[in-house]
Amino acid sequence: MIRDTPRHINYPHYFSEDDKDVNKMEEVVNHFNSYFANIGPTLAEKIPSSETPYYDTTIERNTSSMYLEPVLEKEITDIIYYRYIL
Repeated sequence: MIRDTPRHINYPHYFSEDDKDVNKMEEVVNHFNSYFANIGPTLAEKIPSSETPYYDTTIERNTSSMYLEPVLEKEITDIIYYRYIL
């Protein structure tokens, strides 16, 4: 159903931070900018550091497995040429 009347959204005129109401738009914008600019580094600081690389603790290696990836014909001929002809 298409609405004929415009939809009105009421946003708050202030927000609270540290028991203080912030109501100037420039301050609100600066607080939001600071929060979103720093949330990544702030959360990263809370991650405990470890001397062991993550792959040593999370993946049990299978020594019997093998991975093949597509190659170009030129790669094969170059290997043969440089290994056996030169």
